[in-house]
Amino acid sequence: MVFANTSGPHAEAYTGQVVFGYPEGVTVVDLVPENIRHMIHPHWNNYPPVNPMWHYVLGCIYIILGCLSFFGNGLVILLYLKNKFLRTPSNQLVLNLAISDFLMLMTQFPFFTYNCFSGGVWMFSETFCELYAFFGAITGIASIWTLSFISYDRYNVIVKGVSGTPLTSGRATLFVLFAWIYAIAWSLPPFFGWGKYIPEGE
Repeated sequence: MVFANTSGPHAEAYTGQVVFGYPEGVTVVDLVPENIRHMIHPHWNNYPPVNPMWHYVLGCIYIILGCLSFFGNGLVILLYLKNKFLRTPSNQLVLNLAISDFLMLMTQFPFFTYNCFSGGVWMFSETFCELYAFFGAITGIASIWTLSFISYDRYNVIVKGVSGTPLTSGRATLFVLFAWIYAIAWSLPPFFGWGKYIPEGE
């Protein structure tokens, strides 16, 4: 059985028919569109691309996970907004986690999945690549910090019990603000020369 996709950014990498993948000597960089090839680190010239089949499999998996995430996080946000008795300080943190995950889904999932079904190659512009990474960094860091604060709150309740200092709404709000301010602060420097947002290995 022969697998060969000779259209799009992959075309120049082909020298003939390919069985289940790419010909010998093709590297990850060979598949990258010309308009963003200058962004690829030379390190990736040493690695062959994975079989395109795996990108399609990953795309299908992400569609399932994306739908579950959309309904799961959306349900958490909806329940919090509709039920006043759920608006506790601890649930403020849970709400923030749902919001950051939902925003990550909206800014990452559609484009990542589209790229999976395009052979795993970034199909958009250089600027959009940087914005994609920027929003991924913000939502990822915010989610990590929110999970840390949720863990701290659960530790305080379970280990210290009644002797622990209860989480107040004001303190939960400070935790939420810290998570987003910290995330934005650490995600902006690549736009000003400290680090850089570039495509990773395909």
